[in-house]
Amino acid sequence: MATDAQKKKFDGSQESAPAKHDPGKPGAAKPAVAKKPDPVIYVGPNLSGDILISQFAVFRKIPDYIAKKVKEDRHFARLFVRVNDLASARQQLSTQGSSLARSFQTVLSGVKGVK
Repeated sequence: MATDAQKKKFDGSQESAPAKHDPGKPGAAKPAVAKKPDPVIYVGPNLSGDILISQFAVFRKIPDYIAKKVKEDRHFARLFVRVNDLASARQQLSTQGSSLARSFQTVLSGVKGVK
């Protein structure tokens, strides 16, 4: 006869423990692996002064002093795109009136220390 715990398991009212990885069994669940964040590239103008950054600088992790500005300024934040999206971003930058082109111009005209 089934125990109460077994009955709960079969009627779906209680979740079972996650499957352990057994490399000998085909189709066995694999342990979760933390995915590294995608690298990003800055497509904005060259900046110096409070923030020193060059156009097309690539980051695996954005430095804290730049991340602070990213949180404060949505136009600056838009200028960081995934490396895989660089071709699309360059096309948008060359399209007058696109949101990325407007953000570029806003940062260019508003940030202290533009080269």
